[in-house]
Amino acid sequence: MRRFCSAIDSLNRFVGHAAMHVYLVVALLTIYEVAMRYAFHAPTIWSYELVLALCGTAWALSGGYVLGRRRHIAITLLTDLMPPGLRRGFDALALAVSGAAVGLLVYLSWGLAAKSLRWIDKSGSAFNSPLPTLLKIVLAVGAVLYLLQILAALARLLFRIPDEED
Repeated sequence: MRRFCSAIDSLNRFVGHAAMHVYLVVALLTIYEVAMRYAFHAPTIWSYELVLALCGTAWALSGGYVLGRRRHIAITLLTDLMPPGLRRGFDALALAVSGAAVGLLVYLSWGLAAKSLRWIDKSGSAFNSPLPTLLKIVLAVGAVLYLLQILAALARLLFRIPDEED
């Protein structure tokens, strides 16, 4: 079980670090678009759509990383007052509910991604790229990574497996 948790942590850490770099690309593309639009009066037809797709990709793929690092926003006013055993129970319940919700997201997003692959969704813009299809696939992959991280966190909690250090 420890190896499973470690493997999921490593996978999500790798994907999360890669997703971080996507935002640098987004910044560079935005600078390029602004320069082309205002300095050269030649706006691109693709930059806005591509920037949105890249931001969506980074967001979808980073959920598991954020959970693995315990960086999700949490309101801990009540749980901080609880004894450790009760707090663990609440944490386990929260992870189980999250796992059910994300499991449903995995199920539904894989169906949408498969349908989108059969028909290759396009954006309908002047650029008319297949980015909607790619985003549906990325959402499904990101949901799987997130679900795996939830399962690893639940296993750590139930089997008292210590967290790894970054």
